Formats: sequence, C-alpha cells, structure tokens
Amino acid sequence: MKHFIFCALALCVILTGCSPSGSRIKTEYVEGTVSVDGTPLPEATITFSPAAEGGESASGYSDTNGKYTLSSTNGDTGKGAVAGDYKVTVSKVAVTVLEKGDPKAKKDPRTGEELLTQTEQLAHNVYLKADTTPLKVTVAKGKNKLDLELKSKP
Repeated sequence: MKHFIFCALALCVILTGCSPSGSRIKTEYVEGTVSVDGTPLPEATITFSPAAEGGESASGYSDTNGKYTLSSTNGDTGKGAVAGDYKVTVSKVAVTVLEKGDPKAKKDPRTGEELLTQTEQLAHNVYLKADTTPLKVTVAKGKNKLDLELKSKP
C-alpha cells in the first residue's frame, strides 16, 4: 500500500512538471494600433502598467503599421494581459549613427571621447512614465482591441 501511494505521488509530480506549455496566469488577448496625431507609430514599445499595486504588467512592440499585441510578464508570448485597469506608456527612440569628425557629434562627459550615436525620443515625454501618462485602459475578459492615440503636443 505504501508503495502504491509513493508511486501515485511520484506520478502526480511528474505529470505536473510535464504539463503542456501554457500561460502561468489567466490573460486576455489584447491588440491595437498606436498612433500620433492619427499617424501610425511603428517600432514603439507599449507597456501596460497595472493601476493597482501588485498587478501584472504586459508589453508589446508595434510593427511597421503601428499594430501591436501584448505579452504579460508571466504569461505566454502574444497572449495578452490580465483583465483589469492599466496606465499605458509608449516609448520610441530613434538612433542616428554619425561619422567620426561630424560637427553634430557630442563628447562623452566622462571620457571626452566623441559620441558617434545620438538618440532621440520620438514619443512625447508625458507618455514615458506611468505617473505622467494620460493613457488609461481597461482590459476586459475576452478579446480586446485597444487603439492608442497619442498627441504630439498633449
């Protein structure tokens, strides 16, 4: 009898460890388009930060047409976000590579060396932090289409 119980417990442990891959949390599918003043914003990072403490964040990346899908931190890729209220941040950085000796090149204040790359934030700074973003959304149960409209001058 002890042998049977031991085998049954061992089988449960093995089956639990071998379960098919799947979301570790219940997520709802989220997709949408991100745009600035009506123009799609390609290659931007979109982050849904939970409005409540201790929630699960989710993020995605917009394609060349500004379309995005979300993946939650502890869920499957492309499967969405946990149902609830979120503050949305959007970031897009452009990187320019300069030639050595370019008059636009700045110097690194620590080393004095010429910096041959410059970065520029293309989304307004108000959209960069959960504390300042005006973008708020609710993820409902089921499939969600949440378009995000940013303003160049919020």
